[in-house]
Amino acid sequence: MNSTESLDGDAGAGQALAALGLGTGVLCEALLGWIDRTGTPLSIKEVASGRYLHVNRAMAELLGRPPAEVVGLTDADFDPKNKDYKFP
Repeated sequence: MNSTESLDGDAGAGQALAALGLGTGVLCEALLGWIDRTGTPLSIKEVASGRYLHVNRAMAELLGRPPAEVVGLTDADFDPKNKDYKFP
């Protein structure tokens, strides 16, 4: 496992942690892996832009797209007719 891969093989999690200044330490990776195994939807967003930096499998299923397609999108991308839309 390299420093940008999480325990479930998702490279986005490590990149998201690094972008947040949380590093890619074993504890952070283990926490993300545990959350993913519980089936709890999780997303990490950039505050300034609202863009998704990471979503786990459960969140991606909730949004109806694979995780790789969600990263980089904003809530408005899921409802293009309503640019003020925010995911609840």
